[in-house]
Amino acid sequence: GAGQVTQSGGASVTYNASYYSLLGPGAPPEGFDSTVIKYAAGSFQFIALAPLTRTWTGASSPNWSDAGNWIEGALNNNNPLTFSTVANQPMNDDVSGYSAAGVTFTSGGFTLSGDDLTNTDRLVSQAGANTINLNLTLTGTGTQIEVDAGTLTVNGKISAPLPAAGYQFVTKSGDGTLILNGVNDFQSGMIVN
Repeated sequence: GAGQVTQSGGASVTYNASYYSLLGPGAPPEGFDSTVIKYAAGSFQFIALAPLTRTWTGASSPNWSDAGNWIEGALNNNNPLTFSTVANQPMNDDVSGYSAAGVTFTSGGFTLSGDDLTNTDRLVSQAGANTINLNLTLTGTGTQIEVDAGTLTVNGKISAPLPAAGYQFVTKSGDGTLILNGVNDFQSGMIVN
């Protein structure tokens, strides 16, 4: 009917030929048309889902690009990464320009090496001694480096550029020790909480 709008939500929904009725709402279908989409049964709101966390198993190799190393399958950009199983160390970020929506170590014994890690807004080390040997670009407002216990050593360069407006302070929190060995670039500064 007039006024109907068909949207796919960026191909999230597909519409096929359908049964339809011209008798109004609640009427049973009276016809079928395989050539024209007559879908007017509801309204949809498209909401972007949070990226699915990827959890390291190291079951296949030390390489991040190997889908068999992650419980949830191959990496997509902006996945939060969780490292809880120490296997195939040191791990190799062989995904050029990978953007992680946070990195969490749930225990100690992890070493990250390889390509630069871009657009990361949170580093968390919950226990033990962990090492990051790659360069990091921290983004987002209120970038966090949380070391709850033990030691997190970052040997690569950490960059925290200024956002388009305002400031982006890097905040270190937690009772653990953070060791920064790189020539870092915190353009707004760092807060130790």
